[in-house]
Amino acid sequence: MRIALMSVAGLLVSAGCWVGPPEETTDVNRYHALRRSWSDLADHFPGEIPASARSVSCSHFPGFLQGGAWLQLRVELPDREVEAIEARIAPRAIRRYEGGGDVTRHLNQLDGLPTTTYRTGAEGSGEFPESFTLYVLRAEDRGSPGHAWNHGLSAGLSISKERGEVVYWADRW
Repeated sequence: MRIALMSVAGLLVSAGCWVGPPEETTDVNRYHALRRSWSDLADHFPGEIPASARSVSCSHFPGFLQGGAWLQLRVELPDREVEAIEARIAPRAIRRYEGGGDVTRHLNQLDGLPTTTYRTGAEGSGEFPESFTLYVLRAEDRGSPGHAWNHGLSAGLSISKERGEVVYWADRW
């Protein structure tokens, strides 16, 4: 019996390796289901994509082995809506980073907190352009002693009034 169970377990592991890692999802039509699956960390995301949104993009990766998971939604909105979102979010932020950048730049500052990578932007560099201000709403260090931020989570918004862009993000690693 034990040998049979070990054989079945071996087959399942082999099948999982053969199938390979999950792929990034960029289908905006899956946004509602993805947001629900991240309800613990994405409560700051909009319940519905605003009707006034343009150039909507989404990126989701469920994580795999040591690789982190993320959910990101990018929308372009009219100026007044961007300003209203910023006015509502800014007081809730535990950290604010101006001038764009990426996770490494923000985390390496004095008392720095992790942000995110710009996964939904057209630039493809992973860094937010200088016109962005990043608002960290939640960050938890789940690393072990001597390995701060080796594991953790982070959630917030990145806003560019210049570009009329809001990026909602949640990361878990």
